[in-house]
Amino acid sequence: MKTDRFFRRLGAGLLLCVALAFFAVELRAQTPVTGQPVPALASFDSAMLALMDEYDIPGASLAVARDGRLVFARGYGFADREAGTAVQPNSIFRIASLSKVVTAVTIMQLFQQGELNLDDRVVDLVPGLSPADSRFNEITVRHLLQHSGGWDYSSIPDPLFNPRLVASTLGVASPPTPDDILRFVVGNPLQFNPGTRHSYTNFGFTLLGHVIESVTGQQYEKYVRENVLGELGISCMKLGSSLPDNRARGEVKYYDFPGAPTVQSLFSNQTVARPDGGIYLESFDSMGGWISTAPDLLRFLGGFDGNTVRPDILTPATIAVMNSRPSYAPNAVAFYALGINVRPVQNGYNAFHAGSLPGTVSYLVRLANGTSYAVIFNSRPQDDTEFIADVDRELFLAQQAVTAWPQHDLFGENTCSAASRRRPVRR
Repeated sequence: MKTDRFFRRLGAGLLLCVALAFFAVELRAQTPVTGQPVPALASFDSAMLALMDEYDIPGASLAVARDGRLVFARGYGFADREAGTAVQPNSIFRIASLSKVVTAVTIMQLFQQGELNLDDRVVDLVPGLSPADSRFNEITVRHLLQHSGGWDYSSIPDPLFNPRLVASTLGVASPPTPDDILRFVVGNPLQFNPGTRHSYTNFGFTLLGHVIESVTGQQYEKYVRENVLGELGISCMKLGSSLPDNRARGEVKYYDFPGAPTVQSLFSNQTVARPDGGIYLESFDSMGGWISTAPDLLRFLGGFDGNTVRPDILTPATIAVMNSRPSYAPNAVAFYALGINVRPVQNGYNAFHAGSLPGTVSYLVRLANGTSYAVIFNSRPQDDTEFIADVDRELFLAQQAVTAWPQHDLFGENTCSAASRRRPVRR
């Protein structure tokens, strides 16, 4: 009798497993996929659908280029799950820390034009700084690009993600302005001597936005859009907004991970999902505030990838400086150069950068073999480190699986003219 019960339970368990597997397959089959199918690149479709299924991601967009040509641009899942709106290849997403690469390329362009030197001291470029720590006076543009400016936010709160702390300390209204955040950081000590080691720091790139404004005499967003993005034929990239009502036309809805707690909005007494008012995106501008489509990210990458198919806005010499190894990492297999991660390989170098905010994960990759890809998701899993590692692995394997690359170029078919419904934030 016990044996009979055991096998009945085993059979029931097996039926349940089969049913769950069938349900997962059905769910994947119901996930909308938009954009031109490219059978030769079906490995990318499989990788994306598997990642979204495993991590319960509502929507994503992937663009792939080969030798400077856009060969793949597809949308997966839902831009708005409740409304049933599918992600399109040109849907707009927050790109989080890929914004740092935008700022870095702008700085490198100014360096190339002779408008600044990488070893210029920041206090000499940005007027009115009165640092509490004398070491601040030694911080250079190079240090900020390398994340070696002296801040270590693994041991103290990151002011950009703690606006109420900044506001209460300074006695100003919350959320504080970007100038308030600058004043707060300048008034506090550094954690190590500038230029001696790497510590990933959001504020360093916020400060680079101030450098760009001081050197050019223009507002950060306006200058970048006209002199960098405009030169590359990019019209949709712009600074995003914290609140859903102020988002750009064509921008997706953002989702926190399943089970994530709600928070009090920074802008009202309402309780909200963290992507919808729990972060102050306007203060992120030059370090994490841009929005973009996946194809436009590859247009942008094409401006400094060293490929001659699409004209670069940086010269080979400037690109080499941007990819240079920091002096404090002489033997590192991969390193953070000047605004981007670099891994030297036998036939050149791979370059990459990730971005992560509540409701957003982004990843931009340039491989030495001529393949580049940009992917953006409208949710961030609870363990974003593991997720980004899986994205990196699965997309790398997907491009390895391609046996014959298409010769078409989809850049002409993937443009947009979405406009924001808000005024840019001025410092």
